[in-house]
Parts: sequence; structure tokens; C-alpha cells
Amino acid sequence: MENEKKIVALVDFSESTSKVVDYAISISKKVAAETHFINIVDLYKDHPLLDNVFVDRCEKRLLATAQSRMEDLIAELEKTDLKCTGEVVCGNQLETIVGLTRAYRSGMILMNLH
Repeated sequence: MENEKKIVALVDFSESTSKVVDYAISISKKVAAETHFINIVDLYKDHPLLDNVFVDRCEKRLLATAQSRMEDLIAELEKTDLKCTGEVVCGNQLETIVGLTRAYRSGMILMNLH
């Protein structure tokens, strides 16, 4: 288990997500790695310019939409012979990436900077 190769691929469900997914799959096949897709929802709790009731409604909608899209992505990838998992997490983008990379002991992070 400890020697298992892992790739973390960040997806934001924008137009370019398919490129990140295709690239992650391509690399996974070449190096026989497990790929874990992550969507990070950056929440705006206690933002001084936003009404918290509005923020709560938006956050719930964002999380539900992101979770649905992740489930669709993983369901599509289950048709391949690759080991792919996915999750939606909340938090600051940079801190979350660093934390998840450590937690998954990933050898590679793939992300799209658009």
C-alpha cells in the first residue's frame, strides 16, 4: 500500500476540466497510478462585504452542484479499468491543496490554471 503511486488532479468543472481529466488518465495508465480527483469549493463565511444568509444559500447550492458533478465524473471514469476516486472539499484553495497532497502522499498534483 505504501508504495502505491497516487496522483491528485484538481478539477473545477470549467471548460478545461476535460483536459485535466484526460491528462490525469493518460499519466495514470503510463505509471499505473491511482488518481484522486478533487474539487475545492472556497467558501466565503464571514466575508465583511457579504450577507451571511446569502452566503449560506450560495454555499449550499455550490456544494450540491459540485458534488453532483464529481459523482458524474467518477461514474464516467468507472467505465475505465483505472482506479479513480473523487471528492469535493471546502476551504482555502492553496491550504487545501497542500493539506490533501500530504494526506494522500501524492507524487504528482495536476491542476489547470486558466
